[in-house]
Amino acid sequence: MPAHHFKKFRFNYEMTGAGETALILIHGLGGSNRQWRYQKEFFSPKCQVVTPDLFEHGASEKGIDPVHVLRLDAGAIIELIENVIKKPCFIVGHSLAGLILGEILRTGSSLLRGAVFVDCAYQKFEDILAAREKFARSMLALDDNTLRIEAEKWYRGLIGPAPAVDEELILNDFLGYNLRQIFLPVLHCREFNKYYPPEEIPISDSLPILILEADGGVGGDFRRSWVNHFKTADYYLFEHAKHFFFVTHQNQFNAILARFLNSEK
Repeated sequence: MPAHHFKKFRFNYEMTGAGETALILIHGLGGSNRQWRYQKEFFSPKCQVVTPDLFEHGASEKGIDPVHVLRLDAGAIIELIENVIKKPCFIVGHSLAGLILGEILRTGSSLLRGAVFVDCAYQKFEDILAAREKFARSMLALDDNTLRIEAEKWYRGLIGPAPAVDEELILNDFLGYNLRQIFLPVLHCREFNKYYPPEEIPISDSLPILILEADGGVGGDFRRSWVNHFKTADYYLFEHAKHFFFVTHQNQFNAILARFLNSEK
């Protein structure tokens, strides 16, 4: 896999397919570019598909300041768009990658044609920040063996009923990571907001936004939704679904995403 270096940090990515438009798929907390396998298979005959490994994940750089790591992810992706991809692109982010999408939109790129938030929590409100901090503290207070056990239970709970092949696709990388480092950006969510206030992310009438949520995920609590910020965004709620519905409901997800991409070209 090729690597881009941003501020001397290795930023790994995979690029498949070809076409006049690029589709950038950004995994969430504890994931890797592998989790987008079904989307790579579906979209690569139609466009260029780019799947990075975020810092602290996959083959990308580890040990980065947890307060600013998501902003550095955004900077690396923008440089990738401007210096490597060099074509109009749509960008999709899952879970914690919603914060990265927000920073990409804050910085901007003339090549960006649309953004898709996939079960991403909008961490503006006090109760949401407090819940994230409490969760991260509870995980980080555990000894290493217990942390691994409890983290796996938590991550499996985000998947819901799924074939073994899909569970492996989602879980494999997560269980191999330094879980303490993975949870640190969640613990520092309040500090992240101080540096990068979510309410200041620009809203543009000319940039289409699609928000996809699961009723068993972010969509179960409207206050966590990015609809609170992008009030005119296109929206779709996956019913009887959990956080990783882009894997477990791949056909439905791919069809909705394809319609969005085709309508905005």
